[in-house]
Amino acid sequence: MEACSGSHHIGRPLAALGHDVRLIPAQYVKPFLKGSLATFQQHRSGTDMTASLFDHTVDAYEQYFRLLVLPTNITQREDDTMRRALVTYAALLLVGFAASNAAQQAAGQTGPGWISLFDGKTIGDEWDRVGETNWRVEDGAIVADKRTSQTAAHLVTKTKYKDFQLYVEFWASDDANSGIFIRCQEPTKITDRSCYEVNIFDQRKDPTYGTGGIVNFVEVNPMPKAGGKWNTFEITAKGRQITVMLNGQKTAELHNGLFAEGPFTLQHGEGTIKFRKVTVKPL
Repeated sequence: MEACSGSHHIGRPLAALGHDVRLIPAQYVKPFLKGSLATFQQHRSGTDMTASLFDHTVDAYEQYFRLLVLPTNITQREDDTMRRALVTYAALLLVGFAASNAAQQAAGQTGPGWISLFDGKTIGDEWDRVGETNWRVEDGAIVADKRTSQTAAHLVTKTKYKDFQLYVEFWASDDANSGIFIRCQEPTKITDRSCYEVNIFDQRKDPTYGTGGIVNFVEVNPMPKAGGKWNTFEITAKGRQITVMLNGQKTAELHNGLFAEGPFTLQHGEGTIKFRKVTVKPL
């Protein structure tokens, strides 16, 4: 089997069955690999990445053992034991992979270059207010649920941003009408005609530009739902390209140069909206 940090753990139960387990350098194992990097990348783009990667890992290691370690006269019981050991080993590998990926993502939102615009305690001086609603802080989140102005209310950054990454954690009621407006051209008059509006609106009558879409620019089909749970938006704007990720899945990609720079806003229109984390990284 391939010599690696976990090879002893999987080798020991096989040796206990009476097999001659030998470790060999990685370069001699590569010809027996089942699948390829391209296969992994295809799985990675889909929602079944974890299941596909798990199956791929188990199958690949099973092929190693069958070709390099196991005798041809293995019994069914021994074969089942080996399979269980491989499943356990693959599961441990994937747990480590997921933990590492999550740690890298969290570090990326708090590391060099990232700026937090909410400290979990107060709505600070970083924001101007347009429209009227009952913005407040509850349980470490910015909350609004009672708009009193005729038009939607916004928290608007005093800083203008051109190229940036924006990470926002939000909770929306099922009937919420909210969103994040970026590169706004008129900071005191926020509309979807003078900004790019990344929508949060599960019950929009026309779901074409509902949750996850960019109103008037990028449609979503099918529209994802954000109501009743915590969600994440990751928005990247660089030059003419804008990408929107909702809960880790790409929902919109736009190539457009109509709005090049401006502040961004957090909107409250209807229902209840909460923003728990707001960080930005200028590029």
